[in-house]
Amino acid sequence: MNILRGGKRVLTDSGDVIEISPGLWAELERLSCKVEHLANVVMTMLVEGKDQEDVFTGKFKVPSTCSNYCRVVGARVVTPVDQFDVFISLASFGDVGQVSVSRISSVGAVVSKILGFARKYQCLEIDMDYPYKFIVFEAFNTFRQLYNPTYTGFVKVKEREFMTSVDREFNALLWPVEASKFSYLSEVRMDKDIKAAVMQAI
Repeated sequence: MNILRGGKRVLTDSGDVIEISPGLWAELERLSCKVEHLANVVMTMLVEGKDQEDVFTGKFKVPSTCSNYCRVVGARVVTPVDQFDVFISLASFGDVGQVSVSRISSVGAVVSKILGFARKYQCLEIDMDYPYKFIVFEAFNTFRQLYNPTYTGFVKVKEREFMTSVDREFNALLWPVEASKFSYLSEVRMDKDIKAAVMQAI
C-alpha cells in the first residue's frame, strides 16, 4: 500500500495506491475478478484495523466441474509502517462472488462462511496455490461444528487415500491426502466408489 516496487497498481476508492504482484494479478484475471475489489477490501481492512474483511461481487469464472468454487492464495500486505501475511479467498456461488482477505489468525472465520454457504449447494471445490494443510484442517474442524458428522477419518479408494468427514445426510468434506484441492459434496455428487468406501468405514 502506497509503496511502489514495480508491480501493477490500482487506485482504491479512498485514493490510495495498492500495488499488486504480477502473480496475484494473474490469479485475479484468471478468475475474472476485478482487482479494484481486492484493493478496496485490503484498504478497508487496514483503515478499520480489522483482521478480516470481505465484499460480495458478481460471479467469477470457475475452472471446475462444480459451479461453486473457491481459490485460496497467500499474500503479504506491505505498508509504510507494517507488513503481515494474509490469505485471500475468491469464492463463487452461482451468480455471487465473494472476495475475502484475512490475517492467518482469522482464516477460520472465512472458512466458516464459505462452508456455511456450501450447505445450499450440491458441491464446492476449494483450490489452494499449494497444500495449505492447516486450511484443510481448519475446514474439517469447521465442518464438524456446522454439520455434526457421524464419521471422520481416512478411506482408501483405488490406491488413493482420502481424509473425509460425513454427516447423517451424507454431506461430506473430502480431501485427497497431500492434494492442493478438497471438496464439499452432497450425496448426489459423491463418487460411488468413495461412497462405498465411506459406508464400509462407518
